[in-house]
Amino acid sequence: MQYKFKKDFIWGAATSSYQIEGAHNVDGKSESIWDRFCKKDGAIEDGTSGEIACDHYNRIEEDVALMVELNLEAYRFSISWPRIIPNGFGEVEQRGLDFYNKLINTLIKNGIEPVVTLYHWDLPQVLEDKGGWSNREIVSWFEEYTKVVVNAFGDRVTKWCTINEPMVICNLGYNLGIHAPGVKDTERYYQAVHNVNLSHARSYKILKEYNSDFIVGSAQALFANYATDPSDAELMTEVNKQNDEMMWIYLSPITKGVYPDTNMENILKYNGDIVLEDLKEIKGTSDYIGVNLYSRIVIGFDEDGNPSRTLPEGAAVTDIGWEVYPNAIYDMMHTLKDDYDNLPVFITENGASYDYPVVDGRVKDIKRTDYFKKYIGALNKSIDEGCNVQGYFAWSLMDNFEWAYGYSQRFGIIDVNYETQKRTIKDSGHFYATIIKNSGFDI
Repeated sequence: MQYKFKKDFIWGAATSSYQIEGAHNVDGKSESIWDRFCKKDGAIEDGTSGEIACDHYNRIEEDVALMVELNLEAYRFSISWPRIIPNGFGEVEQRGLDFYNKLINTLIKNGIEPVVTLYHWDLPQVLEDKGGWSNREIVSWFEEYTKVVVNAFGDRVTKWCTINEPMVICNLGYNLGIHAPGVKDTERYYQAVHNVNLSHARSYKILKEYNSDFIVGSAQALFANYATDPSDAELMTEVNKQNDEMMWIYLSPITKGVYPDTNMENILKYNGDIVLEDLKEIKGTSDYIGVNLYSRIVIGFDEDGNPSRTLPEGAAVTDIGWEVYPNAIYDMMHTLKDDYDNLPVFITENGASYDYPVVDGRVKDIKRTDYFKKYIGALNKSIDEGCNVQGYFAWSLMDNFEWAYGYSQRFGIIDVNYETQKRTIKDSGHFYATIIKNSGFDI
């Protein structure tokens, strides 16, 4: 079977600053919430941190050369806020700007388009000390940060992602406490939800005022929920409730100017009636929908008769325990087409964690290659049926610090030996390079 994509379809790979850069305390960079969180006993599965990570800070030329070998057309990376503005607001650190200027210029020199994410979770700790995302003042701090970044790089960057995965920032960081800053507080959680949405909207407007031709959106974590029995009304009520809490509470405000009915009471309770005015400002602040999608979540009844997550019998899973379910990306594209006016979509993250060794200079990661075949094939099918998908970014360019999992999970299409920092393109990376070269593939 042949899968073909239009010539203007954008193929890229993605990373984030804390996961690959290292250099955690050099050239004026301040402590981030992840620097602090990694020091907390038990917070990281293997007790590691991103202090060194992939040492990308010192390896720009080498890493961009590998991107060229992979035929990448675009590279999505994030800016480290504490590297640019160590105090969160105020004085700007020129050495931080110099690093990203060098990266952007090296990408462009090699024919790779830089796609900038403003925020991928590494908030300056000094701002968290002031309440972080649960403090409404962060909206103005994020505005200032956006202005600094766009004034520095807006002459060369045209595609922007304001915030990566608001759901993870808020739910895992301020509700469940399993990501930085490790907070478990319902009030702060719902404050963070609204402040993230409003911060995105303000950032969007600043970027568009700088250049109306900029393409601006955010990257949403869309782990869609499914029911073991879609005909069960009680089960479907729970599925819809969780979809609202995990996805639509972030996507609906920026596209439709509303919160789901199931969330509105708590949003108002913890933020006040100002929310109603804010929603007018938030509506319509998305040129595209960025989709970070890896799997699905299945909800059934447990042995006590309560709705809970389950794994279908015989399901294939990746090393991180996520089900391999290519139809998830197909179904989600149709949901966005039908319910969100078929706005342009970029797959801003998709990939799989599998650990394969380097043997004789080669990584034969068969399962990851198969994963890409199935998910990109399902994506192709959705496009053929009218879904407005314009690009795909593999997660991740290289193995890296995988947040609370530390270095125990490997998502990269490039292997990284963390002791020597040697990079090796995996078989999946070579396969991806052929997809880009041929605008598709045959199976």
